[in-house]
Amino acid sequence: MRIAVITIDVSEVTEERSMHPLLMRELGFPGFYGMKWDAFWDGITALVRIPDHVRFPGWDQLVADVPRGAANASAGARQLPSRVPAGVCR
Repeated sequence: MRIAVITIDVSEVTEERSMHPLLMRELGFPGFYGMKWDAFWDGITALVRIPDHVRFPGWDQLVADVPRGAANASAGARQLPSRVPAGVCR
């Protein structure tokens, strides 16, 4: 059964390198996940099924503290609806 909504709390993320283990754990990426943005794209488009909606509590703080990481995650998520049936929301 497909999960409709998942919540990934990013309020405690203060640096980009701590985002990847969180995303890996919460999205169910495999152990060989490469912990970089190209690997994130591979993960969300080919390795796991993304729920219909992903909520990110703490997003505004993430944008302030880790702007590059937030921008990369957002860019990948915005491309999802055109690539796969699922979408991602804040």
